[in-house]
Amino acid sequence: MVVVSSPVVSTTVARVSRYHVFLDWPWKTKDPKSEFDWDGTVAFPRAPDHPDWLHTPWRLETEPWDLNPGDTVELSIPEVDAVVLAVKRLERPRDTGWLPRPVLVLEFGTAESADAGFVLYCDTDEPITISP
Repeated sequence: MVVVSSPVVSTTVARVSRYHVFLDWPWKTKDPKSEFDWDGTVAFPRAPDHPDWLHTPWRLETEPWDLNPGDTVELSIPEVDAVVLAVKRLERPRDTGWLPRPVLVLEFGTAESADAGFVLYCDTDEPITISP
């Protein structure tokens, strides 16, 4: 069992749709050589009971349905107990659309639900702490 966490950081709402809020992601930059056209944002569901919340450890300090483009939002990973299910070292850095291209992937399961789990790329600048 490990504990995954990240301190609170502020970022900006880039845009919203009916079902998602898109946040500017402060730790990655667009990869100009990528075959993918990543726009620098990460989507979060606007409904707090949406099942996609089971597949990310990140949480917003403001309710997602209250957010509008240009708003500042606090983002963090509150301490979550997790089990490492898999460690994958990729032969080549994965083309994800952002830099740095990841080469180490951790897959986690959580106690929240049998369906809960998430993946983290470990070679990014995201301030994630994983401790025993």
